[in-house]
Amino acid sequence: MEKWMNLRDEDLTEETKTLISSLPSEKAYLGRNLCKYQGSWYYYNFLQGVLNFQRGFKPQDTDVIVASYPKCGTLWLKALTVALVERSKNPSSDDPTSHPLLSNNPHNLVPVLEMNLYRDTQTPDLTKLSSSSPRLFSTHTPFNTLQVALKDSPCKVLYICRDAKDSLVSRWHIVCRSLNKEEDRTILESMFESFCSGVCLFGPFWDHILSYWKASLEKPKQVLFMRYDEIKIDPHGQLKKLAEFLGCPFSKEEERNGSVDKILEMCSLPNLRSLDVNKTGKSINGIEYKNHFRKGIVGDWKNHLSPEMGNKIDMIMKEKLKDSVAMSTVESSKPKIINGSCGYVLEDVPHLSDYLPGLPTYPNPLQDNPAYSVVKQYFVDADDSVPQKIVVHKDGPRGIHFRRAGPRQKVYFESDEVHACIVTCGGLCPGLNTVIREIVSSLSYMYGVKRILGIDGGYRGFYAKNTVSLDSKVVNDIHKRGGTILGTSRGGHDTTKIVDSIQDRGINQVYIIGGDGTQRGASVIFEEIRRRGLKVAVVGIPKTIDNDIPVIDKSFGFDTAVEEAQRAINAAHVEAESIENGIGVVKLMGRYSGFIAMYATLASRDVDCCLIPESPFYLEGEGGLFEYIEKRLKESGHMVLVIAEGAGQDLMSKSMESMTLKDASGNKLLKDVGLWLSQSIKDHFNQKKMVMNLKYIDPTYMIRAVPSNASDNVYCTLLAQSAVHGAMAGYTGYISGLVNGRQTYIPFYRITEKQNHVVITDRMWARLLSSTNQPSFLGPKDVFDNKEKPMSALLDDGNCNGTVDVPPVTKEITK
Repeated sequence: MEKWMNLRDEDLTEETKTLISSLPSEKAYLGRNLCKYQGSWYYYNFLQGVLNFQRGFKPQDTDVIVASYPKCGTLWLKALTVALVERSKNPSSDDPTSHPLLSNNPHNLVPVLEMNLYRDTQTPDLTKLSSSSPRLFSTHTPFNTLQVALKDSPCKVLYICRDAKDSLVSRWHIVCRSLNKEEDRTILESMFESFCSGVCLFGPFWDHILSYWKASLEKPKQVLFMRYDEIKIDPHGQLKKLAEFLGCPFSKEEERNGSVDKILEMCSLPNLRSLDVNKTGKSINGIEYKNHFRKGIVGDWKNHLSPEMGNKIDMIMKEKLKDSVAMSTVESSKPKIINGSCGYVLEDVPHLSDYLPGLPTYPNPLQDNPAYSVVKQYFVDADDSVPQKIVVHKDGPRGIHFRRAGPRQKVYFESDEVHACIVTCGGLCPGLNTVIREIVSSLSYMYGVKRILGIDGGYRGFYAKNTVSLDSKVVNDIHKRGGTILGTSRGGHDTTKIVDSIQDRGINQVYIIGGDGTQRGASVIFEEIRRRGLKVAVVGIPKTIDNDIPVIDKSFGFDTAVEEAQRAINAAHVEAESIENGIGVVKLMGRYSGFIAMYATLASRDVDCCLIPESPFYLEGEGGLFEYIEKRLKESGHMVLVIAEGAGQDLMSKSMESMTLKDASGNKLLKDVGLWLSQSIKDHFNQKKMVMNLKYIDPTYMIRAVPSNASDNVYCTLLAQSAVHGAMAGYTGYISGLVNGRQTYIPFYRITEKQNHVVITDRMWARLLSSTNQPSFLGPKDVFDNKEKPMSALLDDGNCNGTVDVPPVTKEITK
């Protein structure tokens, strides 16, 4: 245990010792002594710092204080604040090497008042901080304690909150690291009990949240309340909101020049983690800087806490924050877990009646629809569910299930009451128009809905553009065309403006078509709608041509993409066969997942090598790509190579200047690996003075823009109809997706917490290797940590349905 954690009597004044003896005391996890002062718990020596800070701090009107409960995104908010303040001080500086974040850890630039500055004295030396304005500080104390020191100062306070469960898990990780322990479950269980009792450092957690929430309502110009998950979902909008609060808003020119993107990239956790200044050294509390950087993933608690532990924290938070608007701030897509016999678990989706009890129900109009009179048991039973995994051991638990999609006997909307809207966001994908068409047709023909709006131009269309009235005539033949008749865009997510528009227009069903980023935005829209108590169903239809959304069997447009990709591969094969030592290189989509490349390769059977992001490769040396290309040319005189756009990015970074720009959705703009690899192959053969003719094909935008094929058209129809059935039945906060061949309703958090990846230890990847006869490109020092995932976990064939969560393979490539 570090020295800073221990009580050292010589560090405490007699006055503090006397005060501690009069305060309630408890032992927290690992036997640490805590005392309760002004409603919060502190280690004894921390209390000395709090008292010194309250008595000695002299605030200045321009001060900025970053406040948070520990491990709630503090470091990230500190970095963003430093970057914004630095920009306001030096707006014309073009020297990126002089930025303070490149030479100092964010915790040093924004010191903690009670832990760093005032821990041992009431009169610390603030000369360095006072030389610039504004001064930047941070604190973990609740607002009522902070306010004693601030008195009537108008200085700015920035508060960031996070899901209670994620905060606990993140705190557990850093405690284990500071103690040089692995992920110790005993420590986690002890911290969990302390957390739930409220007897934890700076706790109780719920009181901490409430103190700043109430302050933000009472003093909105002084206290800004921010949510970690909202910053993750809409980093551009939240950064601009932060800049406006600090009095240094971005100009239109700065936005056009990418200033927002540059700050977000500089302050991203991967970038901060990569800086040398954050790899060495320790903070004053003894924790190494590198240990402050973890995943930063919303919902990662599910990988460490049991469902029962998660439920207990949720119930406590609900009780402690009841009747408070802050409840929705920390509840972020709270799971509805229903446990049954033999290990049965239903991950249910939210329902309007969860927060609007007493809603009336109506007979489903489908029971009088002649088209469905011949269908036996057309309505889905309320207890029907679909298992996530269909292969189980005879002695194993039944596992996780999702609610089965389909029409219910009772609905929560009358036909004349419904005012629906549809929006498409992100990049193009085959099938968008089909989904739009079938949502409109289902609402019109099945449920008699007359008022349906199309939102023009993505999320920003809610508040920046006109709407389009949709009916069966307007959408009659749009499925025969590529793209989306509603238009689309990236970014533009402003939760307040969007929900204001929904409320002002009287919309009560929102259908959002888009990828994982879009669905994260949909989740926040749902949370805000629930917070306002609106009778509005929010439904997502997941769209990603890369097929990287987890849980579901596949995303719509994927079959079409694979089919179109084959045409490019066939063209490359023809070109390569027609010339001496011909090499056809085809770049396919797949930013982080190589599903299109893998399936197109398997379908084509003309490919000699397939490279994907999940399977690293190297170019030179024994067993490298260049050696394999030479071998194939000697054997057959030609070769076809398929590469996913996200493959090889690490290799390019070593040979090219790093590109750090992102698009409006926050996706990193990747370098063109196809052009780079083609040139690298040419350079290699030129150096060896070998004859080679290379043809490069990039069909990306051709694939995205085509209409969906027959298979995808049917799939889009099922997705759209299921989405409408669910909304009419009162379900909300879910996506419509296919799991093991059955239509289901899946809560938002399940598809926004991670991405689906090709599992290279799975049989499907082995089938590809046997088809192409390519080497695995894995060096002799590659390490596969089989302990993390038992082989039984692979029985579902994860690359077929995306239901297997296999940990990343640790690889060390030798050349």
